[in-house]
Amino acid sequence: MLGEQFYRVVNAPVSVPAETAVTHKLRSEDAQAGEPLARALEDFTRLVATAVVVGDFVHVDLKILRKEMLQTGHQLGNPAIDTARVHHWLLRQGPYSDDLAVQLGTLDLARLARHYRLDPENAHHALSDAFLTARIWQKMIYALHEKKVGSLEKLLRIASG
Repeated sequence: MLGEQFYRVVNAPVSVPAETAVTHKLRSEDAQAGEPLARALEDFTRLVATAVVVGDFVHVDLKILRKEMLQTGHQLGNPAIDTARVHHWLLRQGPYSDDLAVQLGTLDLARLARHYRLDPENAHHALSDAFLTARIWQKMIYALHEKKVGSLEKLLRIASG
C-alpha cells in the first residue's frame, strides 16, 4: 500500500533515552504528547488487516509490535517480508564478485539504499525509513521478477521475517 502511510507517536510509559532523541529525533515531550498505544495499535491492525508486511530487518519490529499487541489485546499474524533477506538472496543469485562477502555482511538500510541508487534522507526517522524501504522494495520486486520469483509462497520462503 505504497500510497498510504501510518505514522504515530505513542505515549509510552517509559522515558526516552538521550541517544534516541539524537538518533531518531524523538524527545520525551514528543512521546508524552503522543496518542495512547492501544488506539495506535488498533488503527495499525485495521490498516494492515490482510496485508503482507514489508520491512527492513522486519523481525525486530515485529517482535516489539507483537509483544505490545499482546498486552493490548491485539494480534499481528500477517506474513512478513524482510528486505535485508531479499537483498541477501538476490546477491547470492547474482554474479560472483570479489567483495560479495563484504556485501553480504553489510546490509544496513543506508547501504541497501545506495545499492539500489536511492538517497537515504533523514535516516533513523521512522516514517523516512519506511518510505525508503518501500522504494527499495519496488526495485526488489523487479529484480525478483527477473529471477522468476512470481508467487507469494516462494517469496516467503526466501524472505519471511
